[in-house]
Amino acid sequence: MKLRTGAYAGAVLSAFILVAGSPGGQEGQWAGDELKGKYPYDRFEKPGKCLRCHTDIYRQWEQSMMAQAYTHHWDEIEYFDLAVRHATVNPELKPVVDGCNGCHTPLAFMAGDVTPPRPSEKSRANESVSCEACHIITGSKGDTPVNFSYVPSPGRVKYGNREGVESPEHKTQYLEFVRTAEFCGTCHNEKDPYGIWVKSTQLEWKEGPYAAQGVPCQRCHMPAAPGKNAKMSATHPDVAQHLFHGAHDEGKLKGAIEMRIHPEVRETEPGFPVRLTA
Repeated sequence: MKLRTGAYAGAVLSAFILVAGSPGGQEGQWAGDELKGKYPYDRFEKPGKCLRCHTDIYRQWEQSMMAQAYTHHWDEIEYFDLAVRHATVNPELKPVVDGCNGCHTPLAFMAGDVTPPRPSEKSRANESVSCEACHIITGSKGDTPVNFSYVPSPGRVKYGNREGVESPEHKTQYLEFVRTAEFCGTCHNEKDPYGIWVKSTQLEWKEGPYAAQGVPCQRCHMPAAPGKNAKMSATHPDVAQHLFHGAHDEGKLKGAIEMRIHPEVRETEPGFPVRLTA
């Protein structure tokens, strides 16, 4: 049987995710596994409550991929039609599949709402990566942030990147960790149970020129602009924008280098190596 090289690459990727993601090959838990079911939903604020005061920031966030981390149709297909279905056939995969929610809908994961309802059912899992999901994080476990290793502290204290902020609704505390690439790495680094890095965005950053220059993820993906961080706040020259523009954003890509890759052959047998040239 011959495969087109594009389909072959997709088949290899799917096999890698399913086989390398199986927990049978190595003992141990994902970094944030103990958070599953630790807190009920009522410990977490809903994004709509934040909208009352943080209107501009909320309107930015609701356009972002963070707000769609659970509801986007790509993620729904990958999670329900692929991952959940495979875990039904092979129950050993369920802890790994449940772990997807640790970053795609953290509050549902911490509430033990796994497998969450589909997005069409409009449950709280649809909040995806909400305001609360980030602003209750106080740190990360271990030396390397990975696999939802964030340490949450649900409650009236919300942690942010600005000192001396007062709110009539909740307590606000400055936290240096929020400004670091390690904060992002708690979800943007992922290692499978075999010890293979599925993605290592923060670690790649750490080895690159921006880390050497002291430029964290937030500088590019949450650029500062003049504005108010709440309706009642003063105007600041450096309010972090919550659009989280990345590779999905056409405007962001216009500043990137285009690289095209072609295979040396168009058809091949399964298992036969294919050389790709950029």
